[in-house]
Amino acid sequence: MDKSIIDDERTSSNFKGITYSGFKCSTVMQRLADAMINERLENACYWCAELMCSGHYMELWETLIQFYCKYIHISNPKLSIYMAKKLMRFRENMNDADTAQDQMDFRNDPGFRSLFIEFVVILSVSSKKYTIQSVKVKQEDFNMLTFKDLLHAPDLTFGEKVLHEDDPKELIIAINELAFNLSEKEANTMRAYYWYEWIIEHSKICKKNKQLCRIATRSDIESVLVDDKWATNPVWLVWILLKDISVTRGKMHEKIIDSLFQIFSFRYTDGCNTKRRVVVYFAIAILTTNIVFSEYEIIKDKRVLSCVLSQMNGVFTQVKEHGNRIKQAKEQEMNNNIEDSSSKSSQIADIQNDLFGIPGDVSQNEKKTRQNNKKSNAENTIIKDATNDIFSTDFLPRV
Repeated sequence: MDKSIIDDERTSSNFKGITYSGFKCSTVMQRLADAMINERLENACYWCAELMCSGHYMELWETLIQFYCKYIHISNPKLSIYMAKKLMRFRENMNDADTAQDQMDFRNDPGFRSLFIEFVVILSVSSKKYTIQSVKVKQEDFNMLTFKDLLHAPDLTFGEKVLHEDDPKELIIAINELAFNLSEKEANTMRAYYWYEWIIEHSKICKKNKQLCRIATRSDIESVLVDDKWATNPVWLVWILLKDISVTRGKMHEKIIDSLFQIFSFRYTDGCNTKRRVVVYFAIAILTTNIVFSEYEIIKDKRVLSCVLSQMNGVFTQVKEHGNRIKQAKEQEMNNNIEDSSSKSSQIADIQNDLFGIPGDVSQNEKKTRQNNKKSNAENTIIKDATNDIFSTDFLPRV
């Protein structure tokens, strides 16, 4: 039997907030990002496998998307097309699964494993660009008395093409400003970021004040969403504008913007407006930066990728073995605690029955208690050692 096959009896409900080896999911996601930023391929692949073995596929996707759009973005623009294609394939596979356990079992599929490991390798070795930082919108920027100082567009013709009659009137100026800053002549990346944030923040204010801020429905938006209730969110006006402008720039611009749109809309909720803002920022940078796409490859040295993929199952074997050690240590600790508790109950019963409290018997029981405590402490040390060894520098095979 293949040692890398995960045959654990635990279900997805047993891994809420934790990974296969008992680490916090958020901690593993951060360690994966840290490993990729420092190009530590072995560590990055391990943390990727840790998330996969516990069925945290969406958390893994979110980490990869955030990392790509925040740190790499325009230094590997065509990767977005490949990522969108794989993301759609992933969605089809998950939808075809009949049960949650069937989805969990994908962790043993070679193609499914290589999908994620491949992205981890590509992101790790890709050139890192400037880190995208979010733009802040001040509260006073929503005051109509000062609002006019933020405007730069000479007229209202820039955004009119994407607007419908039923779209909120208060968004007309904001969309027009965004369109103006996305134009080839202006191409102001930071101001375009700002107007995206202004639109999203305005939507939040309306929601907080229980005011409606919904755009007219568009069929091309509804077709990509899991739930139609999100189809009228103002964020789609931004994407409609981005897609409309990309068509005028050329086929590659159009492909990349459409791919980023698919990535952004994958399992969309309104929380994605903030969580995935870097995807929108990336799309804005594509339209406001002079990029020669022929100069960029998805991965330069394919030999590195081939080498890692050939050793992929070894990483999953390590996760399995480490997880089993942690699991056994915890089970042993629980058994010792039960035995210790039972021993203490017996001691109390002996003392209660012996009204004269014979010193010799009590002393012997105390000695037994100390021995049990030492044993419990030793088991705790095993758990700590098993947990700590994952952070050593040589816990993975060299590639």
